Amino acid sequence: MINGLVEGFDLSKGAKQTPWIYKSAGRVLVPPMATESNVSWTTDKGYFYVADPSAQGIRYRLETRDAIHSQPAYWGKRSAAELRARTLVGALEALRHGITTIQDMNSLVPQDEETLDVILSAYAEAGIRVVFSIAVRGGSVTPAP
Repeated sequence: MINGLVEGFDLSKGAKQTPWIYKSAGRVLVPPMATESNVSWTTDKGYFYVADPSAQGIRYRLETRDAIHSQPAYWGKRSAAELRARTLVGALEALRHGITTIQDMNSLVPQDEETLDVILSAYAEAGIRVVFSIAVRGGSVTPAP
């Protein structure tokens, strides 16, 4: 991914197959997001790609003026309604495509009890299993007393 190439495989076809190869401008620094109908990723050159895994081609590319990234701390505190909507949309999209367990590496700031309660309650409401963790970016972590 570092060189801008994203490779994909149809897991239902076993190990002996030629991968799909998508070439993108810039380096892919974050793992692509994949669903049954789309594979999407961003690059350090400011491009957002969406590809069709069944047709093995790029559906579209969004161009920006700079790299697509952000520090979650810059976003500020999210409302409970936004946190609930963010969680339910992701969970329901996964369920719609037959995914029954998802992983959420939450990096929203602040990571207080209220934020975590809203997110975990929304997963329970959607009825999906979740592997939930708090993502810590940079620096050192001091254990709780």
